[in-house]
Amino acid sequence: VEYPFLYQISERLTGLLTESGWHCEVVRPRLKDKLYNQIFGRGVTPVHPAMKNMRWCTRATKVDPMERFAKTLGSNVLQLSGVRWGESKQRDGRLSLGGCSAGGECGLPIMGDRVYGPIITWTTCQVVDWLQGLTLVSGTVKDLLTIAADLVEVYEVRKIEHKGMGFFGPVDPEVKALRFGCIGCPALSRDHVTDHQVKKDKRWRALRRLYLLWDECR
Repeated sequence: VEYPFLYQISERLTGLLTESGWHCEVVRPRLKDKLYNQIFGRGVTPVHPAMKNMRWCTRATKVDPMERFAKTLGSNVLQLSGVRWGESKQRDGRLSLGGCSAGGECGLPIMGDRVYGPIITWTTCQVVDWLQGLTLVSGTVKDLLTIAADLVEVYEVRKIEHKGMGFFGPVDPEVKALRFGCIGCPALSRDHVTDHQVKKDKRWRALRRLYLLWDECR
């Protein structure tokens, strides 16, 4: 259940790559496996913030659909993931185990010959620097820089400078950005992205009512 501003950027990028000769396909869950359909239609209990091991939603809506799609491609396929160390302490703990106790919540399967996380060691700074330095390839993929700039803007990346000196010298600036999951994610106690959007458009307040529904469903 993507936020509309992220979905629109994804559609623009997919369209741009298609125009440039790539074959792109969006993988979606089956109708009966979608998040809201399972909760409101089938009566599956929504995930609770305190029960990290019951995140059935990630497997049903992300992992299983991608595994089904991968089987249609044959065996000679390299799977890439954009997951990174340092996104959160909880995710780092699961990644260090080489798997995931939350049904795929980490986003990266066990590493092997056909699985690769190219930016797993990158910091947020490095990701932003790469997105802002795409001039090397923007000549062959038209308008890529515009999409990358809009993506950085959506995440509202900001640097926080630290005054003073650390034990080993100047302290590097802290980089902060918004983090996105599903709209109204039941695994969260509060949707901070929605809180942030309310400041721009009061209509987003309606999404807060979802959390009352999750409590009633549980």
